[in-house]
Amino acid sequence: MPTVMMPGGKKRQFPYNAVGKAQAHSFAKMNGGKVKNNPGYGDEKAMGKKMY
Repeated sequence: MPTVMMPGGKKRQFPYNAVGKAQAHSFAKMNGGKVKNNPGYGDEKAMGKKMY
């Protein structure tokens, strides 16, 4: 899940899909945070199954 680390030490997670990644990027840009795209176990596996 894309995780945004804000300067105050708070974290906010977004869903691991195209919309969540875009939301995380814009949220980090507004709040001066950093984005880390770190899918949890099974998230990338589940997305791969849906594509095929």
